[in-house]
Amino acid sequence: MAPIAGAGEAIHIGLAARSSGFEPEIVRRRNETAAKDEAMRATTDDLQREQAYVDAAVCALLRDEAGAADALFARVAERARSAGLRLAGALQKDAQHPGRSRCDMFLSDLASGRRIRISEDRGDLAEGCRLDSGALTEAAGLIERAIRDAAPDLVILNKFGKAEAEEGGGVRDAIAAALDADVPVLIGVAPSYAPALMDFAGELCAIAADEAAVWRWLEARLGERVRFGEGEGIAS
Repeated sequence: MAPIAGAGEAIHIGLAARSSGFEPEIVRRRNETAAKDEAMRATTDDLQREQAYVDAAVCALLRDEAGAADALFARVAERARSAGLRLAGALQKDAQHPGRSRCDMFLSDLASGRRIRISEDRGDLAEGCRLDSGALTEAAGLIERAIRDAAPDLVILNKFGKAEAEEGGGVRDAIAAALDADVPVLIGVAPSYAPALMDFAGELCAIAADEAAVWRWLEARLGERVRFGEGEGIAS
């Protein structure tokens, strides 16, 4: 019969096993199970976050560089049109003037092709915002009517800015019209105005930190009709 260790001896043996790096099988199995459960929870959380992102009705690209965002949106519009998608919204295009520090700002309506100047010419020495609020309201009205009447597949809006975040105007009603019509919205937003956009759109809005995230959202939202290949054009 095998000898039975006393309590003191058993404790000594256990301490010696731990100090030598030995791990009892039951402890090892428990640790492995806990690690697998944690990895599964992390994977599930990642999948849920990704699903919530691609399901969002509004994708907002952080506009750290306005020119880069405008160029990206122009490429998206070109690719979508080449695939036969109907568009509503507006793209911003600035006109530079030699010898002047300030440019003229224009919005090009995607549904009608109409070009609307939204900046006031106040001279090079003028301070403060140059936005023509009346012209912006006019452009926003065009966009909203196109959303309601033309049944677009995608709405692209250059930005959610001061007019929307602080004044309750701009393209807020156009965004609401698109959401009511179940039309996905791609929009730019400065980091400082992102909280206001999230307050406005809530869980319907997802923030895209970079261009790759925008293409991923477009593929998820419109992939059944057209393939948005990142940087590679469209293949129906």
